[in-house]
Amino acid sequence: RDEAEAAMVRLIDVRGWDYLLSESGLRTFMDAKARDQWSNQIAEGDVPELTAANIEATFAQLYGARGDMFERGVLQCFRRLSWDYKTNQPFKFGKRIIVKYLLSQGSTNHRTTDELDDLIRVFSVLDRQPEPDHRHGAYCLIADAQRARHTEVENAYFHLRWFKNGNGHLTFKRTDLVEQLNKILAKHYPNALASEAR
Repeated sequence: RDEAEAAMVRLIDVRGWDYLLSESGLRTFMDAKARDQWSNQIAEGDVPELTAANIEATFAQLYGARGDMFERGVLQCFRRLSWDYKTNQPFKFGKRIIVKYLLSQGSTNHRTTDELDDLIRVFSVLDRQPEPDHRHGAYCLIADAQRARHTEVENAYFHLRWFKNGNGHLTFKRTDLVEQLNKILAKHYPNALASEAR
């Protein structure tokens, strides 16, 4: 009976954390790596006990790490770009990037759209706009367009078109914000960017 009770409490803790992170909007602050880490922890049941103190500490820690996650999201997206394409420059973001594996077997790829959400979040912050809620992010934008049989979407910051090979062509609309992205890259890779980006 004690084992069954402990298992039930653990299940409540797991579902409680999943609900809190989804509905609080806190996932909006997380970059793709942090979201993936939390999703894995929840899937494995590796979460702290659901207490007021643990909730407060976790939310405070994630909120406090927001700036680091912000920059890490830019770096992760940049590192993931394939340098096989002329439009993807190995030292900075250009006007357009090729996003590999945007679609996987015809469906939207969660991992890739999480990274696009990182870019959208960064652009929103740099543009001094409210950070968009993760529940209405790139995945929903693309999936909704696919349901309507479209092969392209756009938002305030980019135009995205995808192809049968699963790759997407993302064209940035705001070069002023791309320059700010490149300044973030220059901060972490000071010798990689041309001097005009610094």
